[in-house]
Amino acid sequence: MAQDRLSEAVVVISGASSGIGAATALRFAASEARIALLGRRAEKLTELAEEIGNRGATGFPITVDVTDPESVSTAIERIGAEHGRIDVLVTAAGSVSPEQDLRAWQDMVSVNVTGTLNCVHPALPYLHAAADGPREVADLVLISSVAGRVARPHNPVYSATKFAVNAFAEGLRQQVTANYVRVGIVEPGLVATEMTANSWPPGAEEHEWLRAEDIADAVEYMVTRGRHAAVNEIMIRPTEQTR
Repeated sequence: MAQDRLSEAVVVISGASSGIGAATALRFAASEARIALLGRRAEKLTELAEEIGNRGATGFPITVDVTDPESVSTAIERIGAEHGRIDVLVTAAGSVSPEQDLRAWQDMVSVNVTGTLNCVHPALPYLHAAADGPREVADLVLISSVAGRVARPHNPVYSATKFAVNAFAEGLRQQVTANYVRVGIVEPGLVATEMTANSWPPGAEEHEWLRAEDIADAVEYMVTRGRHAAVNEIMIRPTEQTR
């Protein structure tokens, strides 16, 4: 089974408190991975770690704010020191807001762009080390968005942040792929999560949204291919979503 390719793998997931991050962590639990859960809400992370344990895997919560580079770096270095490598990093922390004030714009940039960089930079040496480990490959998966391909008038800054994530992912992919560090982006359309509850575009409530588990499926598919195959991009929309 493809899940066997993650057995005993060291997995780090940012934004694991809820939504796509939490769903991905639970999906990886079936593979008996060791899963570091990064997020701001300690109680949610602890509950998730317990559920992962109930499913036969190991989850350990680490409270961090991805916008604080020192906090993230300390967490990543702790994981790397304890396990010697990081096989998979999934950056699922995200922010979206319907507000048009400057603070809301800056918050989206801080979480979606700077927060992604804060997670990836300290993890890269450990991903390179993992490529020489038991799996013989490492995976970096960045959760982007359809909004990173098609800009819309109701939230241009969110689109700008996701365009940035996509460009960063492609440039980094070209930089590290020869070392068997695979870089991929998953670009969901409308997903019903806690984060998106107050940011629906006009008319979206009339349609059937994706679930966080749908995105977890895509992430799992991406990181469980044989080392010879790199799935660099998966775009997934609700069936009714036109763009």
